[in-house]
Amino acid sequence: MRFPATLAVTALMVVAAAPLSAQSSSIPSTTLQTIMTAVTRADLSALDQLSQQSPNPATKTLVSMARARIHADFEQSNADAKSCEQSLFDSDPQTALFCARFAIGNLRLDGKEQEANQADLDKLQRFQAKLPPEQVERLRDFATSNDHLPALTVQRPSGGFSIPLLYADQRERNSNLYEGSKRVIAVVANGHETTLRVSTSSGYITLDQDSARDLGVHMTDVHVTVNNPLAKNIPVQYGILDKLTFNGVTVENAPVLVVRAPDKVIGIGILKYLGAFRVTKDAIEVYGSGDPRPASNDPMLIGSNIDGRNMRLLANITINGAPHLALLNTGNPYYLTGDKSALADLDTRFAGQVRTRDVGNVRHDAIIDRTMAKVVIGGQPMQMKFAVYADTDVPWSYQLGRSALQDMDFYFDFQNRRIALIPRSDIK
Repeated sequence: MRFPATLAVTALMVVAAAPLSAQSSSIPSTTLQTIMTAVTRADLSALDQLSQQSPNPATKTLVSMARARIHADFEQSNADAKSCEQSLFDSDPQTALFCARFAIGNLRLDGKEQEANQADLDKLQRFQAKLPPEQVERLRDFATSNDHLPALTVQRPSGGFSIPLLYADQRERNSNLYEGSKRVIAVVANGHETTLRVSTSSGYITLDQDSARDLGVHMTDVHVTVNNPLAKNIPVQYGILDKLTFNGVTVENAPVLVVRAPDKVIGIGILKYLGAFRVTKDAIEVYGSGDPRPASNDPMLIGSNIDGRNMRLLANITINGAPHLALLNTGNPYYLTGDKSALADLDTRFAGQVRTRDVGNVRHDAIIDRTMAKVVIGGQPMQMKFAVYADTDVPWSYQLGRSALQDMDFYFDFQNRRIALIPRSDIK
């Protein structure tokens, strides 16, 4: 396995949501923060520890709600969330609001965008007499920012089909340099042929300003913020792409984040509607309803924010004998990377600095170290060199990028809530 000469940090998009009030609550704010952090990281052990430490039945309901979401069991998570809201509505409206927002986030993650938007408006009506006026106003601004937008719909063929992954730069097709090469799918957007880079760590569609204009994106008055490890609170604008088609798939009213940096991305917010699919180094293989599927005993693990506007897919790996979660990020060109929280587990040596660009098109210098570790991925043991961003902190200590597709496939089954890393038989 070759080690890339340069590294880049992939943007992690986070949409700002209406903040919780600092008003006192019978459930401590630290408990709610612990739950939000655990849900973002898919950290089941943190939830188990919280449940063991607290005898409060409401806390145990919150933990159950969070665990179910991490396993993509949105029905159970919603049942817990509704129980929480109903039981605490009068005695602890802030925690009840937290649970209401959590339930709405489950709807979004489950692909029920329009229901979620309506639920935001219904939530406002329920809580406006229970909350301070300034908080009600923030909730109103948040709820009404999306209520007029058309519903996202995705239609796909009933049978199995394949979506080829193309080299963004065709000169790399015949080279031996897989690392760093972007893989894209060919699409038609509002009648215009173009390509979109596939990133399993991004949301819906991301376009730069010129591409959004050329492809006929309808800009809205909704503005959000984007954060990544190097950039904070980068303003971007929200838009709608009327129609996107590729390989028999038709997407209507796709949400678009319009950013300054030149990029065109399709993310998991759209791909999840394919149901069950396998990402290989050359294609996205989509399964039909009756097709045999890979055996997987691993439950799906997702990280998300409270409002469900971000979905991150994670898998279990082992580093030097210790279990860890790794973000599955085909937007990251490299095989395996770590952040500064991984330094405590690794023997690293300073490697230097690399120039990176954030989503605001601003360049930064990032410090990287190199390490050699015993890694087990998908049951396959490997001795591997990889890079650690020594000054970068992200919610997940490790990321598996698209160069890992040289040795394995990423399998996602949103219908049966399963995930798997499937090693190839000829791993080097």
